Formats: sequence, C-alpha cells, structure tokens
Amino acid sequence: MSELPEETGDPRVDAIVGGLGRLAELPVSEHVTVFDEAFSGLEATLAAAEDAAEGAPEGAGAEAAQRAGRGPGDHVTDHAAVRAPGMDDR
Repeated sequence: MSELPEETGDPRVDAIVGGLGRLAELPVSEHVTVFDEAFSGLEATLAAAEDAAEGAPEGAGAEAAQRAGRGPGDHVTDHAAVRAPGMDDR
C-alpha cells in the first residue's frame, strides 16, 4: 500500500484520511465500506467548506443533500463525465 500523507492542512480531512490506515488490518472484501465512509466524510467536509465560503449556515449542504433524497454513501458523481487523461470520446 502506498504511504498516506501526514497532513493535508485541514484537521477534518486529516482525520478521514487517517482512518484509511485501517485498510491494512481489514480483508479486501471490507475495503469498499471503508472507502465509502471516507468518501461520504470528504463530501460532507467539502459541502461544509463550500457553505462557509458562501456564507450559508453550517450544515446547510448536508440538509440540501437530505432534501434531495441523498444520504451518506450516495454518490453524485457522473462517472460518464469522468475520463482518464488521454481518453477520447469514441
């Protein structure tokens, strides 16, 4: 496994990334759950940062996600729009 960064500069993100260290102790079959938890935590942290930058009350991003019917682990990424470098639309 590759080395995890020591610090990102944001204690919330550092705690989430630090939690990935437990992957070495778990069977591979349980890794997806750990990654889903980390993704949800990072998504919530990003929403909170965006809310703060826009002057919205803390937690407003999470509330909007709940109103939209999304919860922790519900990924919103449009995977069709995500392309690796060098890929073209064939």
